[in-house]
Amino acid sequence: MRIFPHVKPALRFAVKAADLQLRIGSRLRCYDIYDGDNLKGFAAQSGGIDVILVAPPMADREGALLHPGIQILQTILRNRGISCEIVNYNLPVKHPADPFEHLSRAITELGVKVLGVSLYSQAIKATMRSLSRLKARHRELVVVLGGPHPTEAHLSLLGLRFIDYVVRSEAETSFPVLLEAIISGRRPQHGSIPGVYSYDRIGGRTHGAPSDFVDLHELDRQGLMRFRLRPSETAQYRRFRGAHGLVGPRYWPTSLVRGCPYACTYCAAKLMSGKRLRYREVEAVVDELAHYRTVYGQRHFSFVDDAFTQDYSYVRALCEAICARGLDIEWTTDNGIRYESLGHGRMVQRFLNESGIGDMSALVNLMFDAGWRGTSVGIESGAMRVRSDLVRKGGKLLGNDEIFESLATLKQLAKRRAIDFYINGYLMVGFPPLVLPNGKRVAGETAEEARETYAFVMRLRAAGALDFVNLSIVIPLPGTDMWDHLSIAQRMQILIANVPLDHPERPALEAIVRDVLAAYPAADETCYDDFPELVFWERVYRLSDDLQIEINGAYDAFNADAAYRITLDRPDGQALFALRQQLLEDFYGGVVNELKLVRHVVRRSENLHDFLTYFSYFCRTYLPETKRIRGKAGVPPAATTLASAAQVRSNRRAQRRAPVPLRPNGLRRSVSGPRLEAGRPHRDP
Repeated sequence: MRIFPHVKPALRFAVKAADLQLRIGSRLRCYDIYDGDNLKGFAAQSGGIDVILVAPPMADREGALLHPGIQILQTILRNRGISCEIVNYNLPVKHPADPFEHLSRAITELGVKVLGVSLYSQAIKATMRSLSRLKARHRELVVVLGGPHPTEAHLSLLGLRFIDYVVRSEAETSFPVLLEAIISGRRPQHGSIPGVYSYDRIGGRTHGAPSDFVDLHELDRQGLMRFRLRPSETAQYRRFRGAHGLVGPRYWPTSLVRGCPYACTYCAAKLMSGKRLRYREVEAVVDELAHYRTVYGQRHFSFVDDAFTQDYSYVRALCEAICARGLDIEWTTDNGIRYESLGHGRMVQRFLNESGIGDMSALVNLMFDAGWRGTSVGIESGAMRVRSDLVRKGGKLLGNDEIFESLATLKQLAKRRAIDFYINGYLMVGFPPLVLPNGKRVAGETAEEARETYAFVMRLRAAGALDFVNLSIVIPLPGTDMWDHLSIAQRMQILIANVPLDHPERPALEAIVRDVLAAYPAADETCYDDFPELVFWERVYRLSDDLQIEINGAYDAFNADAAYRITLDRPDGQALFALRQQLLEDFYGGVVNELKLVRHVVRRSENLHDFLTYFSYFCRTYLPETKRIRGKAGVPPAATTLASAAQVRSNRRAQRRAPVPLRPNGLRRSVSGPRLEAGRPHRDP
């Protein structure tokens, strides 16, 4: 297979130059808490820090700002008198360059009492091993986990002895209450704070109850939804900003709405922010955008919401307010919008009829006037039956021709306005069967339906209606309806798949699985009984942390190669992988399309630094050759581990010298690129 064959020398130069400038730059100067040589000085200046919020490194967020949620949480804590710093390990740190050693030194020098870790499923295993070492060194430190992964898979974390609490869903209310109790010197009783979960080892029970979702209007009235970066924090970001997704180096995430009213079978967003849509006040959002424009000189924003275009009365009001204010900004909707919201959907048609705005083109042009410059669209599949019966998005079901017309029209409108507007398509293949609550079995996706997805994507590409594509192989994620549809036996199979066969506790783990399946045979025929899974975990909690970390590797593998190891009733995993590779090869291959990729990188870069970092990131992320299954287990990519920089360099040298292994079908396995995303990663909630 080819990897950017016509510009390979430029690719190699960009990758090496980006890595070199990062290494040299970070050794010369880092700012604030990122300067490991001056932590004593930072402590003297700040007066000590109660809480550090950590974002572990992830392959898809190199140097980029974090999701607004963690920044908002810092603002709320500081407003309540709790000293709090954020350390984003997607940015470099200076001496020691090893994130683990840097964090350990910061905890000691700053007198940190609580460590909060925001987790996605990527690199969960490496992160847990680092936290285990950290807690062994700082025994009085309280470790709290939050974010998408703890919300969706909290049972996998509660039994780890180095984890004190797990905060699920929105943390703006529950986390500050927990911190105030801990900092005052008392530990709250198990289950006493809604949204905070823990495991009582004496009683052998898990405790916790959901919390209410936050009032966004109240937070806006108090000015707590806004980033507040010190000049030194801003300098660290600007000096080392890398890239995130299609937005590139200009990524500045902004959240306008929470919740999603739909129940797509592959998605667990409803656990994070609920099903009811909660929009922020338009004036508060425009004030915030103006603040970022004035204070930070930021012109480019990414609206990171799941359902931004669900209420076009809100979209229209926001766009008109941006235009009335004369804000010189651009924004994209890269978390994905629903295809029926671009035309043919009932809600948008009702809005057009009632508002008197005219047709869809008038609405889109208003959005262009306000700065809309790109979007991702959740197409999901090219087979209508798959979209209706297996994806189950809800809303009006559109055919391929209607989706095609909506996307093509959007691109044509942008072309008439000479606007550089991109469309990215999210699609998946490999949907397993579903068993509905009424007992009806819905057949899984067939090989022919997977090929329909390929054909539809290439049709969109040929018409210029799709600029980028992300094709994932479906893996049922915990917290989703798709996971609930699995039998208990299938769930057990997935969870223990990553545990080495020679692990000393593997026999004990297999005995637990046999006992659970024998005790709950009926659970193998239904998909709506979670109790056997709870029994499994509470028995696993009695085993070692090491084994539990290995089990957590199953969640790590959801974004890697689990699709090829677990058995589901669907086409063979290797066949799905081959289809995915072929689609990426055909979609991005050829001189013209390669030059389009380069043009996108150039247009979204403001200087040579931006270009080098984004070109390096973009090629590693979006080109088909980098979407190979990773090499030998235990040597994860540098971007997704807390290993030392020296160890990373040693691993890379060893990988370059080692022969490239072959898979059974003859496909070579990449040992250098980022891991394959199997099952679309959770869109930022």
